[in-house]
Amino acid sequence: MSESGVDRVIKFAPQMMLVSGGWLALVVWTDLPGVLTAFQAVFLAVTAVSLSEYRAERGLWMLAMLYFAISVALYAIFLVQGILDEIRGVRAPVSLAIDVALITILLGGQVGFLWRVAVINRRLSRAD
Repeated sequence: MSESGVDRVIKFAPQMMLVSGGWLALVVWTDLPGVLTAFQAVFLAVTAVSLSEYRAERGLWMLAMLYFAISVALYAIFLVQGILDEIRGVRAPVSLAIDVALITILLGGQVGFLWRVAVINRRLSRAD
């Protein structure tokens, strides 16, 4: 992700937080599919808001890497659970497969965002 892409994510993070938070509440209360994607979208918005000062505040690269580790670990848990379900013979609905595909897309964007923030902020921290 480019620096301008990082800035765009940060610029629209508050709106994304409201929309994805509402989406998460809707899918939880109504038992609609998409709860995993909504959760991942909320997490992306929260990380973007909390890292918005990445050019000014030194040391945020560590927080970005913590978010990176949490994101990848949660995705791995979802993936392993899906594999275990397949081994046990439990057939997941198509909506869950679509949900996992959307999570994968969101995670790709989030990983690019977090990596770029960490690299830029690390350079800032080393410059002093």
